Amino acid sequence: MLVLPISANAPKISYQQNLWESRWPSSDFYPNYNFESLAFDSVRQYLWTIPESTLRKDGQPATPQNGLANRLRLMRYDWGKIKENRNKENNGKEDCSEQESSKKASRYMTAYAYQMDQPSTHKKADIYVMGVSELCALPDGQLLVLEREAFIPKIKIGAFCKCKLYQINPLNSEEFALKEKFSSDTPFLKKRLLAEWKTGLSLSKRSFANYEGMCLGPKLEDGSQVVILLSDSQDQYAGVLKDWFKTIVIRKE
Repeated sequence: MLVLPISANAPKISYQQNLWESRWPSSDFYPNYNFESLAFDSVRQYLWTIPESTLRKDGQPATPQNGLANRLRLMRYDWGKIKENRNKENNGKEDCSEQESSKKASRYMTAYAYQMDQPSTHKKADIYVMGVSELCALPDGQLLVLEREAFIPKIKIGAFCKCKLYQINPLNSEEFALKEKFSSDTPFLKKRLLAEWKTGLSLSKRSFANYEGMCLGPKLEDGSQVVILLSDSQDQYAGVLKDWFKTIVIRKE
């Protein structure tokens, strides 16, 4: 499956192993704010994704100046049903055009409303990024959501990256269709904070780490779950940034 933001004149490419494809116009997203995350629930055959920041149709993205909380659309695709539908078409049981097949696949998509925290700073930044950088599916159907706020001033010293790891349970929550507009009555997903941490860049310390990768690690003997995170150093930018791994243990309740 591919979920791609594309320009209007982008050529169409065929993928031999592609089971289904969803295309989004690049105009739906703010620059550098498209789909950053992807998670697969192998137990229920669900594929999860979410835009990194607010879509254009839903308002402005969060900045230190506007203090807004990003309002996002979490999407769940029933991968099992999509594969079943495609297999029927390939076996000749159904004769569908590619457009009809895409419409059928869209029936297996469910959306939910997710609201991020507000920016933690009101200082002026040279570079500022606030969004969901990754998702991770848990065996019980719940999701881990990594909210990431990166602040980089012009002089670079004083830069920080603040991360918060939340747990949500969308399968037991109210749905929110893509066509619906956000309002004061929007059923945003309830979220539970599991961990938060902050890294930075100073004259004496270079711990700045922009975490954008996350997966499940091993389970411990007491049943606790290890989560592994990976940062993006932009190829160890300017010889200053480093690649970091981080582990978090979710204790069994």
